[in-house]
Amino acid sequence: MKTILRTIGNIFILAGLIFFTIGLWASISEAQEVTKDVELNFTWDANTETDLAGYRLYDVSAPTVVLAEIPAGTETTSLTISAISGDSKCYHLTAFDQAGNESDPSNQACANFDFEPGSPVNFEVSVRIVISVN
Repeated sequence: MKTILRTIGNIFILAGLIFFTIGLWASISEAQEVTKDVELNFTWDANTETDLAGYRLYDVSAPTVVLAEIPAGTETTSLTISAISGDSKCYHLTAFDQAGNESDPSNQACANFDFEPGSPVNFEVSVRIVISVN
């Protein structure tokens, strides 16, 4: 009888450990991703073609989706996106002329998004001794 109770007790302990492990795994896997709106600033050297109409900005992971169309005469643009901490995104730019012809993509410019807080700097403590006389 003791052997049976010990075996049943061991089964309950094992079941409890499995339940705890599954619960722990579930809570870890449900951790929230940190998402923030970030502003990206892009700069480039302007093209010199006389029939230049503008530029198109693309996310390399979605090369057929134009993120922004920038008029000729502009050498900078900003774009606000939602980014997930730990992600990395790459972008490229094309030029297009008044006839609608589009250049090959520029080099890729990549951004890494890390929203972990940095360590505090210039942390100090001062001590003031207060003496009370009764």
